[in-house]
Amino acid sequence: MRVDVRALGACNRLAERGAKQAAGALSDLTGTDLAVEVTGASVASGEDLAESFAGRESIGVSVGLRGGLDG
Repeated sequence: MRVDVRALGACNRLAERGAKQAAGALSDLTGTDLAVEVTGASVASGEDLAESFAGRESIGVSVGLRGGLDG
């Protein structure tokens, strides 16, 4: 699989902005101060993710893409 590094960077920035906006909205709804940190964006198969997170408590976001990844 080929991935354009610039596109991956743009995806990372979009994820960070979206996470901060979601945290702000949830903070407004609950009246609780929240902090969010996006450590990065990467491309991986489901099997790779299952292996990486085996035995760890985690929360994630899945974004579906249509079409191939070229770059």
